[in-house]
Amino acid sequence: MKYSPELVARSQEIVRQVKEAEKMNKPIEHLVREQIDIMECQKDEFIKNADNLGFDDLGKARVEIQIYSNIKYWAKKNRIAR
Repeated sequence: MKYSPELVARSQEIVRQVKEAEKMNKPIEHLVREQIDIMECQKDEFIKNADNLGFDDLGKARVEIQIYSNIKYWAKKNRIAR
């Protein structure tokens, strides 16, 4: 599944910025929220295109679970940072 190159690039940039902010003990809430928003967009894009890409129900569920797992990771990261 290919996602928007802009979203992928921004997501990678957020990861870099979060690492830097954590080193400097700076707030990351706004970055975490943006990262979660990107992942939600990717989830929506996947759901729209999953059938055309040949995913069966189990395959779709696995990908959605992975995306939700990533969202959960970032949400926890935000709570720890507070």
